[in-house]
Amino acid sequence: MKNLVFLPLLLLLMGTSSYAQDPERKWAFGIFLGKNEYDGDFGSGIANPDIAFYPLGGLSLNRYLTPSFDAAVFCTYGQYGYYKSPQFSFLGTKTDGSLLLYYKLANGHIFRKDALLRPFLAVGLGVATYSGSRMEGGTDITLPIGGGIKYCYSRSVAFQYQLLMNYTNNDNHDGFVNGYNEVYVTHTIGLVLTLGTSEDKHGKYTPTSIGCRQLAPRPKPSKKKKGRLIF
Repeated sequence: MKNLVFLPLLLLLMGTSSYAQDPERKWAFGIFLGKNEYDGDFGSGIANPDIAFYPLGGLSLNRYLTPSFDAAVFCTYGQYGYYKSPQFSFLGTKTDGSLLLYYKLANGHIFRKDALLRPFLAVGLGVATYSGSRMEGGTDITLPIGGGIKYCYSRSVAFQYQLLMNYTNNDNHDGFVNGYNEVYVTHTIGLVLTLGTSEDKHGKYTPTSIGCRQLAPRPKPSKKKKGRLIF
């Protein structure tokens, strides 16, 4: 029953015409919070509520390319670890950076360009470095694959959730090697803001989120002149 109620609401938001893609504002800045999840020789912390929370912070710089594609530099820093037992555990910090290519589903072909909710897919190439006294340090080449969804809240703010599964080229950061490279997942949620302004039809400049055009102000109702009675 809940799904039957949620589905029409989701479709309504997908089809709501409030904000549109704005290619003239090509740059945007994002700030995020989230968590790291490990998958490797000791087990999997992906979607595992029994594993400790390993927080991270992130930043992004986004660039509009076409109605279907955006590019971004996405970086995070935070705790990274896993605990199964005192013998099978590790803990440290991880810093990563990726160059991402986004495919926007709200491109006019799948969903409307001016939908409030805008899902996307992501793929890229990155680097991750690890450090800590309770883990093996080093540097990895990463292949991030994932997606997310953006909600256009206002003429200057968009909220974004993103999940990236990062495949690495190493298998030693947990201190155990069996030939299967480690994988980690980053969950992030945050704000995306534009770096620029947009001129509306009234000549007023306002900041605009990348992919979220500002609402033009509603015209004020004209004041009717009161007529005079002539006798």
